[in-house]
Amino acid sequence: MKRTAAILLVGTWIGLSACCNPVVAGELAGSHPSTFSATGTIIAKDKAGLTLKRGDYFVASYMTKVIIDDKPFRLVSLPIPCKARIEYTVKKKAQRKVATLIKVLEIPDGAKAGWPKPIPQ
Repeated sequence: MKRTAAILLVGTWIGLSACCNPVVAGELAGSHPSTFSATGTIIAKDKAGLTLKRGDYFVASYMTKVIIDDKPFRLVSLPIPCKARIEYTVKKKAQRKVATLIKVLEIPDGAKAGWPKPIPQ
């Protein structure tokens, strides 16, 4: 009887600790604790990252997920300019924002996909 109560008590504590993590302001609920979100117009991209209209720079690679109309695309297919929500993590040692997901919200007329000429190094 005592052993069953101890197992039940430990199981309850583990269950509570797993489901009761607080959400910090600016973070996305249900995601990794250091995942943040920014929304804005992407005005430039290169092979190392992309820039928002307000000047924020996000490191991005070919592994960064790009979602357009609920379909996955590669970073090279990201149209510029476009309005997007960027989910990112902050690398504390380097103080840089690393994009993990780019969800395109709006593509204005005249936006072009691919790399600008000349192709960035």
